[in-house]
Amino acid sequence: HPLAVAFGSVISLFRNAGMRLEGLCAVASFLLLAWGIYRLTRTAFTPIVAAVAVALLLTSFNFMFLAARGFVDLTYCAAIVWAAALEIERPRRGTAVFVVLLAAELIRPDAWLLAGLYWLWCAPHASWSARIRWAAIVVSAPLIWVALDWIVSGRALVSLHHTQDTAVALGRTVPLAQLPK
Repeated sequence: HPLAVAFGSVISLFRNAGMRLEGLCAVASFLLLAWGIYRLTRTAFTPIVAAVAVALLLTSFNFMFLAARGFVDLTYCAAIVWAAALEIERPRRGTAVFVVLLAAELIRPDAWLLAGLYWLWCAPHASWSARIRWAAIVVSAPLIWVALDWIVSGRALVSLHHTQDTAVALGRTVPLAQLPK
């Protein structure tokens, strides 16, 4: 997770205060998520619906508990919600959405698929130069992951293999047919 590695590297410079700074960043991510949900739902629906959506987020003890335990990546969620909010405000916006999706791609590889699908959505309506620029943004994240894995471990696909091995060891492999469940 390149963005997590970069974040951890910066936080480690603050020694003991780093844990407090990390907590503040988690709160900031949560607030960004709430703001993004408000902006997305306000544009898609109404300000009242947006206020209800944010109230549901703020009062969801389970969500906050899971986020505090590390089962929900608040920064990733905020990036995806903001990408959606920017897109719904101006369909096929392009670069701004791709940059936010790039941040999400550097947090979790699931966003690679979202960025690719967004490129397919935008490309037919864009110039060739925009298509190429956006494609470069979309493919840069997987290349950064591979480069970081190689630099850190000497194995270009260590993140992929480690995740697969861990899922098998924990008995968390799910056949594709059971994925929706």
